[in-house]
Amino acid sequence: MKLKLDENIDLRVVTLLQLAGHDIATVPGQGLSSAPDTEEPKLLMFVGVKIDV
Repeated sequence: MKLKLDENIDLRVVTLLQLAGHDIATVPGQGLSSAPDTEEPKLLMFVGVKIDV
């Protein structure tokens, strides 16, 4: 499963999900820390992820 996790998620949780076989993207990993909430949906739509906002 592909998941995108916000910057407030503990890195231990990220690691556990990755070890369980999930494809994890994080806000900090994508350089979006402290970005306005309006930027993230634009990025997700750009890469072809369907979102409901």
